[in-house]
Amino acid sequence: MESKKQQLGQIICGFSGVGKTTLGKKYQNVAEIGQSLYRFIFTDPNAYTMDRELRKNIKEGKIPNPEWPMNYINKIQELRQEYDLVLVFTDPTLMEYFEKLKIPFWIALPDKSRKEEFLNNFRKRGQDENFIIRADREWDRRIEQFMKRKEKKILLKKGEYLEDALIEQGFILK
Repeated sequence: MESKKQQLGQIICGFSGVGKTTLGKKYQNVAEIGQSLYRFIFTDPNAYTMDRELRKNIKEGKIPNPEWPMNYINKIQELRQEYDLVLVFTDPTLMEYFEKLKIPFWIALPDKSRKEEFLNNFRKRGQDENFIIRADREWDRRIEQFMKRKEKKILLKKGEYLEDALIEQGFILK
């Protein structure tokens, strides 16, 4: 008989560009779950199979999913039973729900000084210019907003990504 995993996996809310998708693809004990397929209902069926980074650029042909955010939280909770780490995006509303439901999480974010580096990385990965303009305008406020929260933080230093910090902090990635 197969034994079930006893302890639930850790949730890490990771800032855009910290390396969540890379980790999810690279390690078998890490799940990374994008939010767009849970947050929106798309009118074009091709949106469901396209590359997630490209799907982020869809402006028309999507409507808010009335089941959001509980559909996403339920999926995260399901993944926690199977994976050691579940990586999600940083969203204040999502974090408020985690708090209300007493679901523990960490926050991973870059040092505030890394703004230009991250903006360049967003361009390289194909983010549209509106995303980059918004990220540039909101960078300081968002970093400060997340730093003020009481949850444990993983602060990424210059040149460091989430994988580096997790290994340094003793997380076992396999």
